[in-house]
Amino acid sequence: MIKTHDFYEKHGTKAIVIGRFLPFIRTFVPFVAGVGSMDWKKFSLYNLIGAVLWVTPFTLAGFFLGKVPFVEQEF
Repeated sequence: MIKTHDFYEKHGTKAIVIGRFLPFIRTFVPFVAGVGSMDWKKFSLYNLIGAVLWVTPFTLAGFFLGKVPFVEQEF
């Protein structure tokens, strides 16, 4: 548990944000953060940042691709 705590002190913020983009990692990051005693405020902040970085590109892509005539006709 000490190694886990040290890892999350050093790389935890990157792990949380990048974990959003990797399905297998996304499953375990929150649990390991809890085991590693990561500060919940820090976890929540970086979890929110990861969520925004995950959702924004897809929302914008859907908005702009929806205006393309081919996509509009076929979908």
